[in-house]
Amino acid sequence: MGHIKTYACLALLSAISAGYLFLRTGFGFGTTPDSVVYIGAARSLLLGQGFGFPSGLESPSPITNFPPLFPTALAAIGFFGIDPLDAARLFNVALFAVNIYLAGLLVYEATDSTAAIAVSAVMWISPALLITHSMIWSEPLFLLLVLIAAFGTTRYINNSSSTALLLVGATAFLGPLVRYAGISLTFAAIFTVARKNLKHAAVVAFAGGVGLVGWLIRNHFVAGDLANRRLVFHLPAIADLVFASNTALEWVGGLILTVLFAALLIFTVLNHQPAMVSKRYGIFLVSFAVVYLVVLAISLLFGDAQVPLDHRILSPLYLVAALYAAIFIVVRAQAKFLQLAWVAFVVVLFVAHSWTAMVWLDRVSTQGVGFSSAQWRQSATMDYLRRTKGMSQVYTNAPDSVYLLAGLPASMLPRHTDPGTRLVNPEYSKQISRIGQHGGFVAYFRRVTWRSYLPTEDRLTGELHLQLLADLGDGAVYRIPPR
Repeated sequence: MGHIKTYACLALLSAISAGYLFLRTGFGFGTTPDSVVYIGAARSLLLGQGFGFPSGLESPSPITNFPPLFPTALAAIGFFGIDPLDAARLFNVALFAVNIYLAGLLVYEATDSTAAIAVSAVMWISPALLITHSMIWSEPLFLLLVLIAAFGTTRYINNSSSTALLLVGATAFLGPLVRYAGISLTFAAIFTVARKNLKHAAVVAFAGGVGLVGWLIRNHFVAGDLANRRLVFHLPAIADLVFASNTALEWVGGLILTVLFAALLIFTVLNHQPAMVSKRYGIFLVSFAVVYLVVLAISLLFGDAQVPLDHRILSPLYLVAALYAAIFIVVRAQAKFLQLAWVAFVVVLFVAHSWTAMVWLDRVSTQGVGFSSAQWRQSATMDYLRRTKGMSQVYTNAPDSVYLLAGLPASMLPRHTDPGTRLVNPEYSKQISRIGQHGGFVAYFRRVTWRSYLPTEDRLTGELHLQLLADLGDGAVYRIPPR
């Protein structure tokens, strides 16, 4: 198959994958607390109120715990009259097509093999990419930057192109502005370029630093903190590490297929073929994987103790690992029996991923995920908030869902424990007292069990002397009598 036909097949596969994802998500993309912050920030930008989130106050509260690029992209689409909630679906579907195409293209350029089409097909239905692209998250945009950086560093190493260097510098600049963990992309790009030219690496380092430092300075002036995080050492729980290992096993279709994959990989390594993966393709992919793991470890040990090591968080690692493995296997598996064995494995993996993909998309299309689920949209407590007028100041354990589904800006209840550090909040009593002095309303959702750092319904009732307005089964609404 010639180059043009391969490019056409990759483009067709990418278009089909995006179209299928769009058609199967008519119920809407999945939403989580982070998703609502992105949407709220985009709406705030469209209203000319800056990068903030509506919180029931006169002006949106400045957002510092998320970088600005993804909400800004949603706001840019919003200029055409599309609400950011709908814009996010369109944007991530488009990113799905582009990312699937670029992943296959990178493998094809590295191997000159039409096996790249099979790689794109497997990535299309892989849990790590499919789930991540069907949620309103910033990761798909970050994955695009990783792929562009991979292409840019490859071309730079090949011919020292100034255009390629500019491309690498742009991704180093934008990466941390999509996700703070995007600093891993910056460091990987610096290391890769430095192997050829230290001066050019300094240019990349400057590009990567100026954007992030500029944003952190903005955070300091508008909110008095850099990224809304406290650095306190804490070991990850064993359950978190087990969850991470299960996530990685799903990349290869489960435990049995993982064992089979490892066995085939060992045979491939021992095949003693002279062919090796070109350094210009491998340096950045390996560098990024190592740096991303280090950044993730630092975050878990000193920052966010509650970060789940799920497909979302590990998707960048999956992407570069899958690309490197695919290139390595295609280049090294020269023996006929190995090629047939890998073809059989890919077919089995495709079938396994197809089943997982159908289950996931059935859930997205019929039940919804997160705050987009039928449970939340049909909540009696949420319906009460939508219908009741004059609730000026609302405190709740689910301000994100209240804003998304009831259109009501609300404030989070005070935290008795810092979820990032697991330390007791010394200001909790003062915060509760301040709420009691001013009065307002409390909307308590009983299905919100994952925020164990918030006070229980019984505790709030005693501390704020709450007056019940309505017990709605899935939650309750109270009045806070001002003291």
